Amino acid sequence: MTRATIISDLMTCLTTMAPEYGPYVAAARVERGIRLASEMPERPALALFNERVETKDLAADQAERVLIMHLWGAADAPEGTYGELDQLAASCVGALADPALNPHWSRTSCGAIEVYEGGASDPIGMFDMELRVTYESASNTL
Repeated sequence: MTRATIISDLMTCLTTMAPEYGPYVAAARVERGIRLASEMPERPALALFNERVETKDLAADQAERVLIMHLWGAADAPEGTYGELDQLAASCVGALADPALNPHWSRTSCGAIEVYEGGASDPIGMFDMELRVTYESASNTL
């Protein structure tokens, strides 16, 4: 297993997330890498980026690793309503735990979800969700 494979699979999971697969809100846009909300005018939108890889256990030729990523979500919040943002975050948690959408579901965990709620001059809501995927790889491969 490699970091690149996991990220590709998670991008597919988040792109596929839609009402026809369960109680999910479809993202209008899913990007890879850090994005500003202004760079994602089509909403709801998601951006997935990796923070780091930790090695938990290293054997002769295998390593247990933890890929730590962040998933940012953005949704319009007209008149201070953040229901769409909450639905988007809940959909992401559901899709990431769904074995039909995420082949790494049993090794994926969601950490804290930090929420930003804009004001009247900034009618947007955002969240930052920490994701962790545990995997094994050759000791010389991330």
